[in-house]
Amino acid sequence: MTKRSRSEKLSLLSSWKQSGKSLRAFCLEQGLCYSSLLRYRKELLSSTEDSEGFVPVRVLPSFSAPTLEIEFPSGLKVRIPETLPPSTLLPLLQTLQSVC
Repeated sequence: MTKRSRSEKLSLLSSWKQSGKSLRAFCLEQGLCYSSLLRYRKELLSSTEDSEGFVPVRVLPSFSAPTLEIEFPSGLKVRIPETLPPSTLLPLLQTLQSVC
């Protein structure tokens, strides 16, 4: 039994969503335990529900460094400096995709 990190769980659930298959079919195809993915989904949904609400935001002065702008289907736009390391960017995008 392997203990998966939060980002691994998000990645698996994101892959399942993108596949367009039922969760059971996706698990069979990938050799994953159906009940584990159900539990991951429940854990991640409850953690996002618990964290909903106001979050302190600090407005920084604009800077001239090149940025990437990502617009989600919900209309949310996120501007990210191009210098952001991929190791930080990937979990950020996975989290935003799961809640947007």
